[in-house]
Amino acid sequence: MTQQTNMKLQPSLGLPSKGRIARTLETILKFNDLGIILSNSRCYLGKLTTSSNLEIRLMSAPNVASELTSGNLSFGLTGLDLMLETNNKHIKLLKRFNQSEAKINLLTPLSWSKSVNLPPLRLCLTPILSSKYQQISRHYITTKNIKQLHVTKCKSTTEIEPFVGISNIIIDITSSGSTAKTNLLNSSPTSIILTSTLCLFYNQTSKISSKINTLIHILCHLLTQQYYP
Repeated sequence: MTQQTNMKLQPSLGLPSKGRIARTLETILKFNDLGIILSNSRCYLGKLTTSSNLEIRLMSAPNVASELTSGNLSFGLTGLDLMLETNNKHIKLLKRFNQSEAKINLLTPLSWSKSVNLPPLRLCLTPILSSKYQQISRHYITTKNIKQLHVTKCKSTTEIEPFVGISNIIIDITSSGSTAKTNLLNSSPTSIILTSTLCLFYNQTSKISSKINTLIHILCHLLTQQYYP
């Protein structure tokens, strides 16, 4: 008879490993006499200097979202758009920050008439919407009660799909909007579906101590300080 062992996962926090957010986090931690202890510069597992119980895992923002969803992370710092795509009822939004703001937009070719109200379905006999954001896209068309619109997963670079016959419309993320304009796509304030920012999430299936809970609240406070770029 095989005896099963219940493995208790160590409380863990997923943080971006690269990019502006990662560099800024490092600056904030150092500013407050905190830091992440790594065994070497190429290591992606570590601990905060103030805690031996909270494991720090450095990974990409999409991986933070997926690991939170799978239950392999207790906490994670990632984009709101990425977590909405997981549609996991166990994930709780702890804090929404003003950093890394981007828009999820409904985009159409500039050649289309700008006088037609969005969504511009009258210009398509069989409108096809492609996006990497499947959950967000389906929620949008359901909310707008749009019946005749087929949603498909983008097969290539999202911005070019309306010009190569894959789709008529796309839903994609934009920051300044310059990439959309460069690729002859139209975006406007009325086409914004969602504003995504950096957020801290908690997987409610994870059991944490009061000490870890206090530490997370301290990190939330630090991330809201005005010296955060």
